[in-house]
Amino acid sequence: MTDAYSAAGVDIAAANRAKDLMAAAVRATHGPAVLAGMGAFGGCFDAGLALAGMNAPVLVASTDGVGTKT
Repeated sequence: MTDAYSAAGVDIAAANRAKDLMAAAVRATHGPAVLAGMGAFGGCFDAGLALAGMNAPVLVASTDGVGTKT
């Protein structure tokens, strides 16, 4: 599969380097409600903790990428 990606112009090593470079900045935004870090399909966090004390909270979360059909 790697050869097919390379032939299509996809550089997996460059993508991995980019993720490594942004990881610290992403982690810096995490508060105590974050349950999972980078790499998952979607973010996981404790909504009870994140929304505690809010009046009529609304939560909108989305993960999207090329090929997503939702």
